[in-house]
Amino acid sequence: METHGHGKIVPPPPVLRAQLIRDVRSDVRERIAERVLAEANMPQLVNDAYREIEPKIFHATDDLTEHGREELAAAPAEAWSHPIKRKAQALCADVAIPIPPRSA
Repeated sequence: METHGHGKIVPPPPVLRAQLIRDVRSDVRERIAERVLAEANMPQLVNDAYREIEPKIFHATDDLTEHGREELAAAPAEAWSHPIKRKAQALCADVAIPIPPRSA
């Protein structure tokens, strides 16, 4: 390792190259994900799935306070949001998630 001004250390070339490869792959993955999500019309897919779940949400809120108390009594170290997250996951578990067709 070499020291370059202001006490900064620059790793050897193989480490720099490995970091460059990781950064390029990460950027490519992010750009592809953005494109795929846009082409799939992700906001519309989310809205459609939410509309299917929405009636269940209002029924689930009836006992939400009691549910949270029971869950936290069993696991007091948990944050109050963890039982809510599990309830949300349970509500979403049975929703059919459409897979958009692949574009050519």
